Amino acid sequence: MKRRLTKDSETEWFSGVIGGLANYFGLGDWKDAIRVLYLIVSFFSFGSLILFYFILDLLMPESDE
Repeated sequence: MKRRLTKDSETEWFSGVIGGLANYFGLGDWKDAIRVLYLIVSFFSFGSLILFYFILDLLMPESDE
């Protein structure tokens, strides 16, 4: 089965983008740690990762499951 990059609507905190990325790369057990790491890194990137998050939110489809 072909992998698809979709939002994770089951464990979403905001819109499911980080959870979907974690599932896509096989890091589903680390979703919470990835979310916290993302928040820390986005703070030090002066908000550029926040813009990237919202772009992904617009482009990524919802999961079919």
